[in-house]
Amino acid sequence: MIFGCFGIFICGNLHGDAVAFGFTTGLVPSCARYAAVTRRFGVLRFMARCCWRGFAASMPENRQGKEKTMRFGILASALLIASAAVRGDSISGHVLDVNDKPLPGARVFAEPGLTGGLIDARADANGAFRFDNITADPAGAGVVGVFAIAEGTAFGGATVNLFTEPDITELVLRLGSPGKVEGIVADFKKRPVEGARITRIGLLGPSKVGLPMAKLRAWGFVEPATDASGRFTIENMPEGCSIAIKIAHTDFAQEALEPIATGDRSVRVTLIPGILVQGKVLLRDAKRPVADVPVILRNAQPPHDTAIVRTNGSGEFAVRLKPGAYLYQAVGGGYRNAGWERLPVTGAEPQLNITVYAAGAGIIRGKVCDAVSGQPIPRARIAVETQGNLASLIRTAADGGFSISAMEGENVLRIESAPGYLPPEQPALRLNVVAGKETLLPSFWLAPIPAWTVEILDSEGRPAPGAIVSMVRPEQQGWYVANAQGQALVRFASLPPEGPALGLVEDTKSDRGALFAIARDSKDPVRVQLLPLAKVRGKVMAGNRTPVMGATVSASFGKEGCRLWRTITDPAGGYHWPSVIPGVPQYVSVDSAAGNSPAPLNLLAEPEKEVELGDLLVSSSPVRTSLFGEKWAWHERKPIAGPMPDAGQRAQAVVVVCCCAASGASAALEGLASAQSVFPGKEVLFVLMVDGPFSPAETSIPIVNGKNPGSASTYVLRPDGTVCLETFGMPPLRALREAMNLSPIKQ
Repeated sequence: MIFGCFGIFICGNLHGDAVAFGFTTGLVPSCARYAAVTRRFGVLRFMARCCWRGFAASMPENRQGKEKTMRFGILASALLIASAAVRGDSISGHVLDVNDKPLPGARVFAEPGLTGGLIDARADANGAFRFDNITADPAGAGVVGVFAIAEGTAFGGATVNLFTEPDITELVLRLGSPGKVEGIVADFKKRPVEGARITRIGLLGPSKVGLPMAKLRAWGFVEPATDASGRFTIENMPEGCSIAIKIAHTDFAQEALEPIATGDRSVRVTLIPGILVQGKVLLRDAKRPVADVPVILRNAQPPHDTAIVRTNGSGEFAVRLKPGAYLYQAVGGGYRNAGWERLPVTGAEPQLNITVYAAGAGIIRGKVCDAVSGQPIPRARIAVETQGNLASLIRTAADGGFSISAMEGENVLRIESAPGYLPPEQPALRLNVVAGKETLLPSFWLAPIPAWTVEILDSEGRPAPGAIVSMVRPEQQGWYVANAQGQALVRFASLPPEGPALGLVEDTKSDRGALFAIARDSKDPVRVQLLPLAKVRGKVMAGNRTPVMGATVSASFGKEGCRLWRTITDPAGGYHWPSVIPGVPQYVSVDSAAGNSPAPLNLLAEPEKEVELGDLLVSSSPVRTSLFGEKWAWHERKPIAGPMPDAGQRAQAVVVVCCCAASGASAALEGLASAQSVFPGKEVLFVLMVDGPFSPAETSIPIVNGKNPGSASTYVLRPDGTVCLETFGMPPLRALREAMNLSPIKQ
């Protein structure tokens, strides 16, 4: 089942990622770093850090000697330099119909967590909406569902993650025509079940989101339920899309079903009694019952189905579950247990009884700052563990501050390096939390990731000015351009967890390139020499020997499977990549959407050779699109910003059209502006096509509005408007030269 695609609001898949996350970071800077920060920040700040370090140093190391323990009570307040102001995040965007026209008055909802309620808004005359001060539930790993409905339309929405991207802007909710789904719910003896409720619905379109029908009742919506004959009807579902549903009944285990096409009138759902799980939530010390606390039970196996129940006045709860391995947690109302605990439901017993021990909760506040500039660091990821269980995850706000709810008693706080920063040197901070109180921590200091210089040499060992560098591990947008000395300065938002960073170099004056590696502990410039590039061709065929169009073919390198290039097969099933690094072993494969993927083909090309790889055979031919060989009138789309080239300019230039959603348009625009600087003569024009509203500042890049017409994200067009390459990210320089059908690019 695909319920996991909706995040924890359907069944907790994203939270499952959070539970499995490995935390290996530390908190306290080294002596050398203290010396550095003394010079930069002065005596007062250094004294505060010395207090922190001296206090931490007085604590014993753990038995393994791997982490220092630091226990804080009231002393933490005295050490605080400045209290961290914490705010919620914002989500804004537009509600549009399928023709990109605004839908004023549309009702928009945000669901920040499984156990909380909904937040509502109305779209204005331009279809715009905005939510401010949204605090994502840490139990949901930052996932927030945003959905809307307007008069005469179906529901539509999207799922965002405020931990990975706080302050979402330009979110587009596109609403289509409404349709219905009808069906029957029966028990395992095929008897109709009355009163079964459709508590959640997942939209499985391009933007997946969960609709909490049980919560929408408070806003005047009808929660679908079965009648005496077991029949149900779900309305306002988007036509042409599929949905998933979650069905609940007090006498049966919760059931999920997908995919269901809108318009299906013959859905059949079978409920089974399952295993009765009864439990109590008690205060850990007083052993008194805790009333009205949500208990979350999540299947540990995909698709991570989740059930939520609340305790009654006696602290008791009951739920029926299908056999499986579950995790459970009680959190809310100022109480919580020690994080996610395990519950095996084997089916060997008809009933299980559990006791959840909760305690009062306190708040941990702190701040994360740059150890060089002293500026706050937003989006640093903070985790709290209680009694060995993951209890909370959160990211720092724009001012670097964070606030986390934690169970009273001893907790372990871990911090992961933020984008652009190295992880701390020591792994954990132990502290004591007092129920109903705030624990205030001194600021944490992270060092920026250093920049590396890449020195690029031509075949004769001379500097290669103007050569471009693109990083493939970690993958980055845009190019770095070598200066007059053939040097490019490469920066990273994050480093690979293991192994070196990898990049590609291409020359702007010849068909030469290279692959290079940057070791994490290296402080010296990286030197790379250019080699003559090779080419590769091949085909993807279905089992009946028919060509497979629109399949994604990619080449990977190394044990980490670093992807070096990707392209799309043409209508004849063929693919061609003109920029293969010679002497680098690569594995060429096809995406799994084409059925059972075959074993990858080995590619080890010689300089200046063209390799015929043969056929990649797949079990089925997916319905995908290729624009290869077609003339594409991208310029007929609605212009948003930037100078639009006229027919004469287009006839003299190769055009690179990059397609993206509105949420990624700003980053894509920055990368294209860098790429355009390599071609000041405009023999190559870079264009951005954005799906959704986008209002950039002044730009030299033409921007148009429209949907991606194919399976790739980037399209290279010859001067006559014919698509000659489909890829992802930035295209190789050699492909641009081939499209121009001329000698090396003029400088």
